[in-house]
Amino acid sequence: MSLDQLLARMARRERRLWRTVCRIDRPGRVQGRSTFDPATKSYDEPPPTPVYEGVCSPRRLSQGVPGDAEAGGEPATVSGYVVKVPLDAGADVGGVAVGDIWTCVRSKVPGLAERLRLRVAAVVEDDRSPVLRLVCEATASSPTPADSGGS
Repeated sequence: MSLDQLLARMARRERRLWRTVCRIDRPGRVQGRSTFDPATKSYDEPPPTPVYEGVCSPRRLSQGVPGDAEAGGEPATVSGYVVKVPLDAGADVGGVAVGDIWTCVRSKVPGLAERLRLRVAAVVEDDRSPVLRLVCEATASSPTPADSGGS
C-alpha cells in the first residue's frame, strides 16, 4: 500500500466519525470588490464566495483563555476552536484561507447550527495527516465557550 493510499484510507475513516456539517465562505470584502450605491450613498459588499460545504469536526480549544486584549478596561477572554476539514476542502477556489468564515449548518449539539460562527485565523496542513486543521476564533455573533460543544 502506498503512502497516498494509506492517507486516503485514513481520511475516509476519520470522516465517518464526523457528524457536523459546516459551510466555509470567503467574505466579499476580502476580494476587494465593493460597489458604490448612489441611492444609499454607501458601498455594498459583494456576496461571499462559497469555499466548502460538507462534514467537519469542530473542537473548542478551551473554556476561554485570558488574553492580552482588554475590553472596557478589563482583561478579555479569547475563545479558540480547531476545525478539521478534508485536505481538499475548497480546492476549486484556492483552498481555505485566513479570514474565511466557518458556519455550522447541522450538528448533533442542540442549537449549535444557529449559534456558532468562526473566523479562520490559521490553516495548518500536515503532510502526515489527511485533514486540514483550521485554527479559528469566535466572531461577534458566536456564543460564549460554555454554550458550544463539538462533534
